[in-house]
Amino acid sequence: MKEKKIYLDISQFISHPYKTGIQRVLYELLINWDITTPLIPLFIDDKMQAHILPPKVLDLIKLYFRLDDQKIQTITSKIKSFTKIKHPLEFTNDYNFAILNPELFYNQNRINFYKNFIQTRGPDQLYFIIYDLLPFIHPEYFPRNILTGCTPYLTLIINLTNCAFISEKTKRDFINRAARTDNLLTCPILPLGSDTLGIHKKSFDPSNSTFTVVGDIRPRKNTEKIMSVFEEIWDKGTKVKLQLCGPINWPDQSMKNRIDNLKTKQSLFSWIDSPSDQILRNAIINSRCTIYASENEGFGLPPLESLSLGTPVIVGNHIPSIELIPEQGMIKIEEITSETLSLAIKKMTDNTFASEKYYQLDNLVLPKWRDLSKKTKTWLFNDAISNKNQA
Repeated sequence: MKEKKIYLDISQFISHPYKTGIQRVLYELLINWDITTPLIPLFIDDKMQAHILPPKVLDLIKLYFRLDDQKIQTITSKIKSFTKIKHPLEFTNDYNFAILNPELFYNQNRINFYKNFIQTRGPDQLYFIIYDLLPFIHPEYFPRNILTGCTPYLTLIINLTNCAFISEKTKRDFINRAARTDNLLTCPILPLGSDTLGIHKKSFDPSNSTFTVVGDIRPRKNTEKIMSVFEEIWDKGTKVKLQLCGPINWPDQSMKNRIDNLKTKQSLFSWIDSPSDQILRNAIINSRCTIYASENEGFGLPPLESLSLGTPVIVGNHIPSIELIPEQGMIKIEEITSETLSLAIKKMTDNTFASEKYYQLDNLVLPKWRDLSKKTKTWLFNDAISNKNQA
């Protein structure tokens, strides 16, 4: 029997390569995919034509993620050059293939390609990983008119039959707000991996007083609230350190001014604005605790990454990544306020309490990136067997 082909749509990445959380999913799929079932890279151009790309582009993507940001300019140009390759994929009567899309995109030509595919061949050969519906559920977190650009993507994915979701919350949101049929109830969950920055075990160090906030700095991440809480703590004479790790994504200059001012007057405060993976790893490992106080996320990797590196975390219990994980090594906050943040930080400054949180991490089981790859392969091939039997 002829082996099923798996085409991997990487149109977004080779057009706009970045090290975002979503694009890291592509990288992790590649490095954890076994070579007995090759992934065939695909690019959809501005004429709605799908082109098969040489396997070398996948090696370049792997290399891209392994290099520091200062060294990736040349590799970025090489990756983008693959958008000019013309090797059209001609669809025949052969249905023994699948197109896997692990990306989030709002490109209208690409959306039209998939709509045409569904109209002419049906949706059964299309497999999409769905990340979140935040722009539709919370448009206030995004630029004005965000729905204008996002709606065509939503109208595409609600017509799919093979969807996988990165969290139970995303699946619930999709079924409750967008799904047209009940067929999505059995769709798989592909939780993202906790081991992006590796796995590390450490003992509690009572002399370590550093709290680290991981992630970009924007209003919904409650950075201002965290800074105010620590200013109150410092005013009371408590010598704990606050470290921000992430770039500013603020609507005006006010946050940059506040950070600069605090750096000048407070020696217990620091900011790493563009941390590499290694710098971020070291920052987390060398912290007593991390803080992730976002109001809402599509997934929220930083709490998992912190736990994987042996560092407890203060986090809102509504974050999808930790929804199904027991409260080992975590302080889960029901509602993120100055009072709840202050109380959680105070608990973690207590050596007895903090030591217990470290001890709990010894038996905590976290999802790994290799699990995502395995579950993706099971999803692709089990569905193929099921569809064949139904035919």
